[in-house]
Amino acid sequence: MKPNNNQNVRVIAFYLPQFHPTPENDRWWGKGFTEWTNVGKAKPLFKGHYQPRVPADLGYYDLRLPETRQAQADMAREYGIEGFCYWHYWFGNGKQLLQRPFNEVLNSGKPDFPFCLAWANHSWEDKQFNKDGGHKMLMEQLYPGDEDYIAHFNAVLPAFQDPRYIRIHGNPIFVVYSPKEIPNPPHFIELWQKLASQHGFRIHFVGHTSKIEDLALFRQWGFDANVLIRLFDVFKKDFSLWERINAKFQRIALKKGRRIEYSRASQYFQGPEEQANDCYPTLIPNWDHSPR
Repeated sequence: MKPNNNQNVRVIAFYLPQFHPTPENDRWWGKGFTEWTNVGKAKPLFKGHYQPRVPADLGYYDLRLPETRQAQADMAREYGIEGFCYWHYWFGNGKQLLQRPFNEVLNSGKPDFPFCLAWANHSWEDKQFNKDGGHKMLMEQLYPGDEDYIAHFNAVLPAFQDPRYIRIHGNPIFVVYSPKEIPNPPHFIELWQKLASQHGFRIHFVGHTSKIEDLALFRQWGFDANVLIRLFDVFKKDFSLWERINAKFQRIALKKGRRIEYSRASQYFQGPEEQANDCYPTLIPNWDHSPR
């Protein structure tokens, strides 16, 4: 996270656990599907477009293998990454997906590398339009109530208590991807803090957003900090009306994606909001959504 005076920068990498087969992905996309399926079939869309991106050091790895997870940690440590923030999927009523890699890291004690969790609280949809003009719901994010919140807390409690868990002032970090989707965010935070206090700690809640106006609201709700993702700020602040209209036409009519020079986009990856101690800046070294 962000340093104060003599403190070192703490760099934490978001970790997508999608690179291993699951029964659900087999059913939705075909036997053996992983994110590598999308990566491998990607095609260059313009001159100089580097696709498909062939993985280098670790190859087409499988996250079920402990050797792979150890190699990832070794590489991250070599390049100054403090730890991984694993995306964690809890859809309500105890339903989880993609939990195997992290569960094996937690239960095995290996790799001996710091981690924290980010709740990816959003529904999964097939983005292809169905005959009714909508998207097919694959897994809906539900919020059944306090009983499920308590079950969710108890499910992640062993992680919070693990000595590898990343903490701020002794408090375990927990990121919420979409705080505004939770029916009553202050109640959820209050309940989890009450449960945490029974075990002798409090949680350092971090709200995830791409909208500056959300920061004050999250503070009111009880979030200790925010992660502000400025991925698309360049389109809002540096694109003329004509460029925006043309980009929309290219996307809708010609099915072409948007591309922009990194030197132009990166100017908007930070702003005055990140000067606050409770706003954690993000680095976006590359973004290419075309394989998906």
